[in-house]
Amino acid sequence: MPGYLTYRADHPSGRRKAGSLILVRSVIKHDELPALTENEYQVARIQIYLNHAPCQIGAYYSAPENRLNEAHYDAVLHELGTKFLLGGDYNAKHPRWASNVTNPRGRLFHDVAYRNQIELMYPIEPTHYPANGGVPDTLDFFAGKGVERFCSHPEMLYELGSDHYPVVTALSEQHDRTRKIPNLIKHPFDWNVYKSVIDSSLDLSIRLKEPRDIDVAVSTFTRAVQTAAQQAHAVVVGDTDGERERTSYYQNLPHHIKILLHTKKLCRRRWESTRWPQHKTEYNNATLELKAALRSHDDLVKHSQLVNLDPNDGSLWKKIRSLTKEYCGAPPLLVNGTWQTTCQSKAEAFAENLRTQFSPNPSEMPELHDEIHRTLDQPLQLSPLPSIFTPSNVKEAIKRSPTKKAPGADQIVQPLLVGLTRKGLVYLTQIYNAIIRTTYFPRAWKHAIITMVRKPGKPRNDPNSYRLISLLSLLSKIFERLLLTRLLAQLEPIIPMTQFGFRALHSCPQQLDHVVSKILETYEEKKVCLGLFIDTEKAFDKVWHAGLLAKLKGILDDTLFLIIRSYLSDRTYSVRYGDALSRPHGVSASVPQGSVIGPVLYVIFSSDFPSDTELTIAHFADDVAILSKQANCRLAAEELQRMTARIDDWCKKWGVRVNPTKSNVVRFTYLRKVTDETIRLQGTAVPVSTSVRYLGLHLDQRLTWNEHVSQVISKMRNRIRALKHLLSSESMSIHIKRLMYLTLIRPIWQFGCAIWSSASDSQIKRVQTLQNRVLRIITGAPWYIRNKNLHRDLDVPEVSEVLRETCCKHQSTIMAHPNDLLRSIAEDPPPPRADRRLKRKRHSDLAVT
Repeated sequence: MPGYLTYRADHPSGRRKAGSLILVRSVIKHDELPALTENEYQVARIQIYLNHAPCQIGAYYSAPENRLNEAHYDAVLHELGTKFLLGGDYNAKHPRWASNVTNPRGRLFHDVAYRNQIELMYPIEPTHYPANGGVPDTLDFFAGKGVERFCSHPEMLYELGSDHYPVVTALSEQHDRTRKIPNLIKHPFDWNVYKSVIDSSLDLSIRLKEPRDIDVAVSTFTRAVQTAAQQAHAVVVGDTDGERERTSYYQNLPHHIKILLHTKKLCRRRWESTRWPQHKTEYNNATLELKAALRSHDDLVKHSQLVNLDPNDGSLWKKIRSLTKEYCGAPPLLVNGTWQTTCQSKAEAFAENLRTQFSPNPSEMPELHDEIHRTLDQPLQLSPLPSIFTPSNVKEAIKRSPTKKAPGADQIVQPLLVGLTRKGLVYLTQIYNAIIRTTYFPRAWKHAIITMVRKPGKPRNDPNSYRLISLLSLLSKIFERLLLTRLLAQLEPIIPMTQFGFRALHSCPQQLDHVVSKILETYEEKKVCLGLFIDTEKAFDKVWHAGLLAKLKGILDDTLFLIIRSYLSDRTYSVRYGDALSRPHGVSASVPQGSVIGPVLYVIFSSDFPSDTELTIAHFADDVAILSKQANCRLAAEELQRMTARIDDWCKKWGVRVNPTKSNVVRFTYLRKVTDETIRLQGTAVPVSTSVRYLGLHLDQRLTWNEHVSQVISKMRNRIRALKHLLSSESMSIHIKRLMYLTLIRPIWQFGCAIWSSASDSQIKRVQTLQNRVLRIITGAPWYIRNKNLHRDLDVPEVSEVLRETCCKHQSTIMAHPNDLLRSIAEDPPPPRADRRLKRKRHSDLAVT
């Protein structure tokens, strides 16, 4: 339901006809609490805030066949606390809540409620009318404590058609609303007012000689932009909380449907009072007529919505995002045996977990580390001051910044900087040049706001199951973008050719081509290629600052080195969850995530990773693949084991840890008789696998691509299932549905297709079959229409054509590539297919044809 969040408490066995559920508006501030799920009862719980005081709201259900005792009720009440409202189907009867008879469960619950001073709130009419003609009675009511004086008298809701009438109560107290993250650009926005306030707030005759001067200037500029943006927004009269109330679904219904709804209510009340079969028939007919009218009305509403979807105004992509994006909220977190339920406690739990993550690994070579610290304390040789930045440089860097990135703590977004006046640009340029002169990076730009997103398939209640997204100030990232060109001019020569990550003109398919070509060469020579794929533990978060600076000191000139040293020191972060923000924590390791120069710093940190001319080594950021080609497994394993010993020494020296259990060894060979050899990494045996996922592709022992195509097919089916009602809708134009396929479904199989295009024809046919199915869904074509006609009419190339075209582009790219490793592949191609020992297809063959 749009605008609502759902919290469930299912039966532990997963069976139907059990469980409870809570729907809550997303604008209401609330916390999810752990559901109480036992065989005897299920309770979904949330916590809201009435006049800033916490209050639990629960939905209760217990099936009538369950045998309850006093301990069951006491366990539920213990979890609910001292202020709660619990409503639901209790299946308990007692005159205390206007039941006609008493059952054992009713007597038991009455005694528990009396002993615990719980107030019972119930309607004056029966809530359950058995379908078998039994006596109506009251089974649905509210039990509350500490909130009963705020609750209205429960009333019946007659709109729904179940054998249980819903019971409604209203809370008179004001509940807390979710605070939205402030947005500096609110429409309508007067850009003339914004520019005039900027000009009047800034003074270009500022003193920028000391670190404190720079911090003051940054604060002044940030405050000027924020104030100007707030004054440029004209407040809409009558829109007090920034959100117009939505009209209810009932108010939007046509008049004839309201009449049918009223008729259905009368028929139901008549049948419930008389139980005459004729009245039951009239009630059923009224219900069917109302359902048909509602279904027709909903179809018209959906039709008008789909007709108005347009890729140019963003409405189409917003609709698709709502269908494919999962809710990313965090449930209660279990930390050291204690449940963290409020937004503030979750934010603090995440922040505390990240504090250990942003700390360096324990030193295994303390003498070496002490020596590195002494080296950093030695004075630097002075070098000429770099050239200054100009306002045009800053303006160009602002334009090249992404327009839809989330802002940092200062909430400044790219359009606000694009709209700066000449005076504002000059002021910002003065700050950037002062950073170069003083080699001091502003403290305000070192603070990151972190949000947490759950990793797919990980436990929801474990803080370690979430990855971080770091939001930094845009002003900081613009300066980093200006500084990056000067850093690369001095750092590019030391980046190894085997590193393809975070480098211009380098990509995943190119590194995959480098690895796959070596494996195919092994097959042709009837040898064994032993591949070791290393997983680095918290690679970016555990970068040792002193070790990184020691490597940079011998490369960069003194000005750039001191700027990077200031950039890495005294960094802080806070975790945002909902409307809560944790207290700041310090960062003692890691390269700043979300930054512009952070990836380059990691590449430099790992640039001296051990290498060997006899081995094929492939780096892509923190992913490392090492291939050993030998006549048999024993020789290849011995060669890899010598390499892992050097890797262990390198890791000890620089405080890096690898995860042997998540690393993989794969034997790429056509030989049938191979020995089982063990490769150890940091003293632990690396598991041997038949396939490995590397840079988005699944590499199996013989490169059949069977597993990879199966994974691609599964992802495509999931995406088609999510978008099917849009793709099959007659309300949308075929042009838009074709665009949806080309932008949302085809990229799933198109990634890396220049490499896996060597798959067999039967594997490629599986992808083609699924593409045929999508085109038939788009057009609604009958069975006798040929697939070739569909591809021609929709101007969608077949899979084989896309593979051939992509291979040709890939081959032409690597032929003129600046990296010698790739260029050597193109300059020394394999012999033609007819002249090879193995006649299997290669991806380079498609480029030739």
